[in-house]
Amino acid sequence: MKYSDEFENEDEKKSGGKVFYIALALCLIAICGVAVTTFVSTLPTDEPQSTNPTKTSKTSTTTSVQQVVIPATDIKDDRTTVATTTATTESTKPEDLFVFPVSNRVLRAFSKNHYFSDTLGEWVTHNGVDFAAKEGDKVKAAADGEITAIFKDALWGDVVEIKHEGNLVTRYCGVTADSIAEGQSVQAGDVIGVISVVPAEVLDEAHLHMELLANGTHTDPLTLIKGETVTVTTAAVTTTAK
Repeated sequence: MKYSDEFENEDEKKSGGKVFYIALALCLIAICGVAVTTFVSTLPTDEPQSTNPTKTSKTSTTTSVQQVVIPATDIKDDRTTVATTTATTESTKPEDLFVFPVSNRVLRAFSKNHYFSDTLGEWVTHNGVDFAAKEGDKVKAAADGEITAIFKDALWGDVVEIKHEGNLVTRYCGVTADSIAEGQSVQAGDVIGVISVVPAEVLDEAHLHMELLANGTHTDPLTLIKGETVTVTTAAVTTTAK
């Protein structure tokens, strides 16, 4: 009986030692598991945006596009230029620049009707306007233009011809040219000569016979000359529709 009891005690000791080691191993495993769990939980779960080169590139591209499509605010308004050009054109029409070549006193008006010419002794039409003047008085260009002809005519004496814009031509009959030449440019009011004689109207008072041709057709010069006129005589009224 004594031996048996010692054997049993020895077994109990061995059995108790195994249990201790098993418990110790389980404790170590539990501790390691907790440590691993804690470490894993501390790791970051979101990827930092600053380290994503693709997103950075997209942001830069978007900014560039926005800068390109920003509307300009200093674009020139061409309508203002157009309006200014129109106003300038209207203010420089040839008919706005015609002036009296001598005085504004009219001896005989323009007329398509016939009147009796004392000088020629026959009924004739009057294709111009006769402005009263004295021999030697200065004659001025009625508008800007170019001297196209200086010649002598059997009926109209010394003649100066000026071409203007708008296909207009003025003729100054009974005018001796003074310091001008064909091809020369003149401005309204420039002196082109002095009063001489108009052979076809030599029995009338001294005067300038001025004609205006629009597209080659005789037209009343007073329709373009701005200003009031004074009728000196009623000679132009004595006409007939012959």
